[in-house]
Amino acid sequence: MNRFSPFPAYMVGFPLIFTGLFALRNPLAAHSLFGVPSPALLTTTTNISPFVYAKAVRDVALGLTCLGLQSQGNENGVTAILAGAVFTGLGDGWIVWCFGGEKLRRKAWGHWVPTVVVLAPLVVVRMLAD
Repeated sequence: MNRFSPFPAYMVGFPLIFTGLFALRNPLAAHSLFGVPSPALLTTTTNISPFVYAKAVRDVALGLTCLGLQSQGNENGVTAILAGAVFTGLGDGWIVWCFGGEKLRRKAWGHWVPTVVVLAPLVVVRMLAD
């Protein structure tokens, strides 16, 4: 029987999957959701940056990996994914803060707060339990 609740894996896995699917379906809106200006707003072209699709696939893959590791009872694997999510959340917030512009800068907190309040303590608790 697992020592840990599957809730953290679901809390990270499902949002990653849904965010990735959203970005694949509506790549221009994904920029705003993330907190950076859309390239289409910065240029006269309406081309969508391939980076949006790469990020979308990354999000779906990480979400599926987190859920897959949880379904196998691989607690160390889930902890590693959560630790990676902490680093990613902090990095994403930094990217938004630096490149989102004054209008979108506040969205950096949408990356930092959940990371520091929710994910980081989960990683610490899981690591100390071993």
